[in-house]
Amino acid sequence: MVAQCALPVFENLLPEPHNSVVLGLLHLLCCWHGLAKLQLHTDETLEIMDGVTYSLGNALRKFATDTCAVFSTHELKHEALGCHRRKTQAHLSATLTCTSSTTACQPKTLNLHTYKLHALGDYTGLIRMFGCTDSYSTQPVSTHCSGVFFSDPNLFVGGTGTQSWQNEVYTYEPQGVHSSTDSD
Repeated sequence: MVAQCALPVFENLLPEPHNSVVLGLLHLLCCWHGLAKLQLHTDETLEIMDGVTYSLGNALRKFATDTCAVFSTHELKHEALGCHRRKTQAHLSATLTCTSSTTACQPKTLNLHTYKLHALGDYTGLIRMFGCTDSYSTQPVSTHCSGVFFSDPNLFVGGTGTQSWQNEVYTYEPQGVHSSTDSD
């Protein structure tokens, strides 16, 4: 949803040709995200996703070499202060004196050498192998169990005795999750 609203915000933000590069990159990111979130894939949608992934990689490289090189970017003031604070604390713990008082913002560049970007090319193969990402996500398990086992380990055992706790765990249904018989 946020990605769809981002396109008008970035429109004409930068001078041409950088504006077109940024808008094209945002469009490809939206397309790739939409394809990745599909809950039912076909061979055709996976072929389309392969093509979009290839185009996205090219667009990211073009953005890094052509657009990022033109603009000088630095870390934010609060990032520089946090870095200075960490260095000061490390220095104080080592020598008990701090001589550095500069909080200059360091230059920042786009790093394309991250695992997150490297792994984009593996998504379609993994979807072909294991199915859509919803089918092997740990989120449904953690959502159902978060209020049962992790917040209060004695919720069932301590409340009713040790003889019937298994039956209560098996019949426990988290709030918001209904069985097919509830919808009749």
